[in-house]
Amino acid sequence: MFEDAIEKVSQYTRSVHSVLRVYGENKILTSTATLFFVNDEGCAITTRSFADLLIASGQMEKTWGNFKSDRASLTRDEYYESNLLTLEEQYKYNDKSIVQARNMFIDCIDRMSGYTCHKHPKYDLAIIRFNDYSELKYTNHAVFSKFPAGIRQGKFLCRLGFPFPEFTNYRFNEEEDTIEWVNSGKPGSPRFPLEGMLTRYLGDENGKFGIEMSTPGLRGMNGAPLFDEMGHVYGMQFGSRIMNHEAEPEKMHLGLCISAEVIKDFLDSHGIKYYEA
Repeated sequence: MFEDAIEKVSQYTRSVHSVLRVYGENKILTSTATLFFVNDEGCAITTRSFADLLIASGQMEKTWGNFKSDRASLTRDEYYESNLLTLEEQYKYNDKSIVQARNMFIDCIDRMSGYTCHKHPKYDLAIIRFNDYSELKYTNHAVFSKFPAGIRQGKFLCRLGFPFPEFTNYRFNEEEDTIEWVNSGKPGSPRFPLEGMLTRYLGDENGKFGIEMSTPGLRGMNGAPLFDEMGHVYGMQFGSRIMNHEAEPEKMHLGLCISAEVIKDFLDSHGIKYYEA
């Protein structure tokens, strides 16, 4: 049913790999996120939650650099451990603190000076515009449904994302006391489609803003496009929720998607071109 649509959507849907360092044991955690491009000008959408991580990563790296500098200035005497503990308390570092986060955009553009990020003021939605690239690594772009609000309960739709962080091209550089990307190991993570039925619309005081799906949203698929058998985009996955009726012991996991109408309005507000059919 979705075979051709998946091939079409995969042309402009990409993954982002993240490695996060836990302070206490220098443990490295891995995660993925998904984004998809809406035009041929390097503009993509993803979740606001992931945009927050991107923004926090830079500040995290700066703070970690300051901590290392302050730690290096401590005298290695009988008071070192006590002074180090005081320094850790000052920086609010403990065994569970994430002190570094490195992110890699996979097959998006050839290079960039950075990116401009616009976060939706209310919904879990963000725009990422890549700056100063010379070549696009994706092909084609999303085509939004012109009438996404017209779909009815029972409609089957599909999402395409990257929920499984199978990449291994990173390491802990003990000498430099940092995490870094390397040219060895597995550089990719598999794409994964997930279909589901439209169960209900999501709404708030402003009316409908999203779509609830009968299948859950896998974490790394947040930012994934929601599309029909023609490849037309009806929304973007941003999370999942658990429904548990008190009369039934079983829990139901449901997927949550921002509607295409909200996405298009947000793109319009920033003057970003997109396509409809």
